Amino acid sequence: MKASSTLNKRYKPEYGRLNTIIEGGVWCAREISINQYFQVDLIEEHKITNVVMQGKYSGPVEKQGWVTKFSVTYSNDGIAWNQHMEEGIGVSNVFDFLNTI
Repeated sequence: MKASSTLNKRYKPEYGRLNTIIEGGVWCAREISINQYFQVDLIEEHKITNVVMQGKYSGPVEKQGWVTKFSVTYSNDGIAWNQHMEEGIGVSNVFDFLNTI
């Protein structure tokens, strides 16, 4: 697992796995920016059917560092990246948490 940045040593990308309670229990970016990313290398090709997000369970930045929107991109070689498109309509998905809560 990799990320664009890390808030501090308690919020490393390797803590971004679902149901992790190590340290801060989640990855948290250092900056509030649309350029932040969390990357998972699945080593070999897989068909992904669901993405589950987990919020931070505690800590001093609890009310500062949350994701409100995200998109999914994928690559088979780590160089060329494609944004996930809604099947059949060719529109890229930006998932908006504020509309799903």
